Amino acid sequence: MSSRDSCTCQQCAKGFTSSLLPTDAQIASIHELTRSGALPPNPSIFHASIFETTAEVLRYNAEIAKVEEEMDRLYAERRALQSYVNGCRSVLSAFHRLPNELLSSIFELCSPTENYRAGQDLTEDEEVEHVSQDHLLQLAQVSSRWYHIVMETPRLWSNIALDTAVWDDCDIPETTLLSLLETSLERGQGHPLNLQLGIFCEYGHGESVLELVSRHAHRWKNVRVVTYDFPSQQTSNRCAQFLGRLDKLETLDLEVGWQLIQSLDAPHLSQFAFSGKFCHLPKVPWAQLRRVRYHSMHEQDSPFSILSILPHAHDSAKFSLRLDLRNCPTVAPSNLSVSSDIQHLAFALHTNLKDPAPVGMLFDCMTLPSLRSLICEPPADYCTLAWPCDRFLALAHRSQFSTHLISFSIDADVTAEDLLRCLEALPQLEKLAVKEFPCYGRLHTTVTNVLFEGLSYVSNVAPVIPNLQILTLQSALEFADSEYVDFVASRVKKAHIDGKGPFRANLFWQPESRDLLPETVEKLSELVFGGGLVFESGQINGYGSWLGDD
Repeated sequence: MSSRDSCTCQQCAKGFTSSLLPTDAQIASIHELTRSGALPPNPSIFHASIFETTAEVLRYNAEIAKVEEEMDRLYAERRALQSYVNGCRSVLSAFHRLPNELLSSIFELCSPTENYRAGQDLTEDEEVEHVSQDHLLQLAQVSSRWYHIVMETPRLWSNIALDTAVWDDCDIPETTLLSLLETSLERGQGHPLNLQLGIFCEYGHGESVLELVSRHAHRWKNVRVVTYDFPSQQTSNRCAQFLGRLDKLETLDLEVGWQLIQSLDAPHLSQFAFSGKFCHLPKVPWAQLRRVRYHSMHEQDSPFSILSILPHAHDSAKFSLRLDLRNCPTVAPSNLSVSSDIQHLAFALHTNLKDPAPVGMLFDCMTLPSLRSLICEPPADYCTLAWPCDRFLALAHRSQFSTHLISFSIDADVTAEDLLRCLEALPQLEKLAVKEFPCYGRLHTTVTNVLFEGLSYVSNVAPVIPNLQILTLQSALEFADSEYVDFVASRVKKAHIDGKGPFRANLFWQPESRDLLPETVEKLSELVFGGGLVFESGQINGYGSWLGDD
């Protein structure tokens, strides 16, 4: 220890104490005189104490100032030492040795745009953070190395999300927000762009953003655009001149009320989603797309129009079509007969209650000779899908589903008997999913003892859909548990005979439904432990497209 350190320690140990500190007896005397209200017998002593003690208080103030100065020095030196220790640890840490390329990948994972959806409720502050890329600016403040990585890595600045619907309420002026957006675009240099854009044109913000991002259309890679209103014709024309050949575009998602793009020359586009009027649907290279989602947002749209696209689709493309059939004509267009080689098709159909005719007309228009996966369901839990059994069977026969349809999922108002009639026409099925939750307008219970009896395997008798490997049910559990267990056990036996591995059964129900009986769970568990069954069950909340893309 240095001589300075020794001296300081001795001074601290010695300290300062006044000789005028009162004794316990003096303090007690003061308290007694205060309570009694009497004058002290010798007032001059108290006057002298006041004078002398005031001077001592000033000495204490001076000593405290010295100690505080010493404490400030100690704190400052401790901070310096701690900072040095942290620096040493940082130099020796494995994180410090990470290459810049790996660090930039980690920084990319910090982007908040992953869960961003234009049109959701955002505060003005959240919107400013998105536009300014605040997460990158914060990372850049950590160190000069991080600053260099952030500013010199274009792909970090190429994930852009904004919604101009809230710009008018932001404290920051539009010119500043546009400047922040332009800065991000410039820092992204030529790197492909991932865009999430909410465009609101009433106050001009949306039009300015459209023009700005359109100038970088040659960089578009993954783009989602939601529009709330219409831009001026002048803005539309200016944007159109930049939307030429989009060499980097891979996915495009449009939710528009007007024709943002008339046609696309995008050789690498593979995924396309569109929500809007059919007349605003751009011309896209259907033959090269692998995933298509179409949502008709206008009741006056002909639900059959989109079918005209199917013959031009690639055979491996997955099509998801959400159509409103409530106002469709009573007779399908006489000249519409569509044949398509697509292998995957999902329908979300909004129909009038108890009327299977519109769905039947849709089936009547199609021939699908290569279809391997079919999903039919309503778009939400407030409606049900009336099932045209005979017209589905006609579609199945015409398309020869018996030879190639291996996956079928249905959420419709249909009896177990009618569903079994449909399934008899689908002997190659390997995956079957049936959803039946009580909703407004549903008349029939589908998942019943009758369904399980019809699907069960009996020795030496060919069952309905003999190749069934996976059965997924969302049910109100209005059946006997014993019938379900017997059905599952029979299919486990069938899978063992065929040497196809364990049978998979999934059973879900809503909270208001009953639970499976304990003895049922025990019996199913025995089949699981025996290796013949994979079983998943439990309550499920909410509603939606529950199977997604098969």
